Amino acid sequence: LYLNHFKFVHKIVAGKCGKRMMMWYDMFEFYPDALAGLPRDVLLVSWQYQENVCGWQSHFENLRFFDQLAIYDDLGFDYLIAPADFSWSNIVSFTAHAERYHPAGALLTSWEKKTSLLYKFFPTMAAAGRLWSGMGNAMESAVRGIFGIDDPLLLSAVNQYVVSVRNISSIGPDSLLCFSFFGPDPKSLASLRTLREALSGFSGKVEMETGKLVLEDMLFGCRFKILAERSVIACWKLLKKQTGEALRKIADEVEILGEEYARNVALQRRKEDADPIRRMTGRWLAALHDFEESIRRKGILRCLFALPDGWSAMRTKLILLSDGKQAEIGNGCFKHGTDTFFERYF
Repeated sequence: LYLNHFKFVHKIVAGKCGKRMMMWYDMFEFYPDALAGLPRDVLLVSWQYQENVCGWQSHFENLRFFDQLAIYDDLGFDYLIAPADFSWSNIVSFTAHAERYHPAGALLTSWEKKTSLLYKFFPTMAAAGRLWSGMGNAMESAVRGIFGIDDPLLLSAVNQYVVSVRNISSIGPDSLLCFSFFGPDPKSLASLRTLREALSGFSGKVEMETGKLVLEDMLFGCRFKILAERSVIACWKLLKKQTGEALRKIADEVEILGEEYARNVALQRRKEDADPIRRMTGRWLAALHDFEESIRRKGILRCLFALPDGWSAMRTKLILLSDGKQAEIGNGCFKHGTDTFFERYF
């Protein structure tokens, strides 16, 4: 939590912030009239997690646009902006957007680390602190501080990593059945492989102990993401009856990497913290196995969707009529990221 270290802090000093209730604002999108009646000593926390924050998008109501920070200023609330540790672009753009308003500071959020160590997020955390303290070249300074190396290649590699660090890619049945209308993007896999090679070149060169842990965790992240991309591409090619990578080969690598990372997590945290890693790996392996079995033994229905809402989707039920009998084959909110046009297989 950074208070009084934003370069545009106006109101709150650390003493005044003590023992104040902090409240996430998002549900006020459903109850906007209630906001005006909220006591002004409540410190509001406003989050936006898109890559490029250039205006306010509601989290519900089909991405309705409104000037939320201006509303807080007009109503006399103290508030924090809350970007996410999984995207440096989100942090930088949200900070730039908020400079036109009067926030009291910023809170960096860090969610869902059951299947991930925290180390890979250290560069964004350290850089956010430097950015909000008014330091120029925040990421460059953070990289030097963490790794103890001043190398343009390392800086470029970390800059690429931190715009999409996120957690380990968790593959399940849905992620192997839903694709962009134009198929998987090959640029992502090529980029990840280049990034892994660039980062691998610094193994053995980092002398700082924290830097070693961060680099190792970033490399684990790259390897998981590469396997996730390969899984999706291989399944898409199978569905299109094209020659592709064998799912069994990918599954063997997933199993080995998953166990390696589980041991590392148990070493860095507690033994029981390795269990979510193993469950994640198990779901991934089961999804690959089930996919191959289904392709061999079951019929496949391909549906094309056009859903413009980037955050959610209407519940869809698919019923197949055969010989006068109805069979429900799909029921849910089907979506592929923020794609408007995509295909889903059942």
